[in-house]
Amino acid sequence: MKQQQYLFKKSSIPIISFMLFVVYLFPKNIAYYTIPVLFAIIFIFDYKNIIRNIGIKTIFITPLFLSLLHSIVVTGTQDIIRYLPIILMILLCRYKGISFKYVTFITIVITVILISTQIAIALDMSVVTELRNYLYPIEKDVWAVGVSELNLEFNRSKRYGGIYYNPNVLGQMLVFSYLFILLSDLKLPIKFLLSSFILMSLLLTGSRTAIIIYFISTIIFYFYNSNIKRKYIVKTIVIVFSFTSLFIAGVMVESIMQGVTDPADSLYIKTYILIDYFDNISGVASILLGSGAINIHFDSDIGNIIANFGLLSFISIVAFIMYLYYKTEKQLRYVFTIFLFMFSNTLIYNLQSSIVLLTLLMVLSYKTRNNF
Repeated sequence: MKQQQYLFKKSSIPIISFMLFVVYLFPKNIAYYTIPVLFAIIFIFDYKNIIRNIGIKTIFITPLFLSLLHSIVVTGTQDIIRYLPIILMILLCRYKGISFKYVTFITIVITVILISTQIAIALDMSVVTELRNYLYPIEKDVWAVGVSELNLEFNRSKRYGGIYYNPNVLGQMLVFSYLFILLSDLKLPIKFLLSSFILMSLLLTGSRTAIIIYFISTIIFYFYNSNIKRKYIVKTIVIVFSFTSLFIAGVMVESIMQGVTDPADSLYIKTYILIDYFDNISGVASILLGSGAINIHFDSDIGNIIANFGLLSFISIVAFIMYLYYKTEKQLRYVFTIFLFMFSNTLIYNLQSSIVLLTLLMVLSYKTRNNF
């Protein structure tokens, strides 16, 4: 058994890293195959780490299993694979089974590809555009745009989604890359250089949530990093950068507040859809365990989880996130800014992003010193 675990640790590092690469850059239906494979690899070869502290994990998982059972028996929903990522996140909570030395390299490669293809498509380079259209065909190209018109007033009329079409998806994936880079052992100048390119790309996406998460996580990272704070020059740069960040974040927050009240804005529409769902839902079981409303396009995790997993599962997921946050050292808590995407994007409910989130939390578990 020890030999199996040794082989697992040696072989699973490149396997999981390769899965991360595939899920990032290939169509999200690949995740249908990635999730079961990932689950099988970890569970078969390292089940001891999964069942460790199973008591607290059971508390978080039980509502999800009840919802899953209700989904199969009552609502007849077939899309049950969406339960697996969050169940895996809970089971692998504080997981320290393997190292992630390849993840940083994979992240850098992915980031270069995402940014370069975004710029190439924005400049209407036909070779890249045709490759994007071949690999990621969609029926209605609502996000295809040409030359940038982004200005200092943060005009969001021209937004660039790169290979994903949707700029919000690209913004979310770039934030994932940024958090992986902050967690890495790269030297500070390299982190700063990569962070600058990611920021430029985020501004081109015009994704409000992604830009705010970027700045909040940056401020938290530099504030709690004692090695950085000892250096006067870097500390001065951080202070200037922080004020700039607060200004830009303030502009984006104002944009969000306008979006909540503007009937034509996506934030208003998402809020209205969720309110309308609660006005029309009936039955205690449907409210608590989910109604299988797979035909309603909430476009946010909050709506999707409440409607499909149920209110109990939503509360359990929020409690799990808070518990994980509490158990994580302060200097690493910037990673939890990623969960702000639950308000505007699909993070946990989306098969593509949930795999990347799972990997991010596994890296965080490996980096942290605290246990249960």
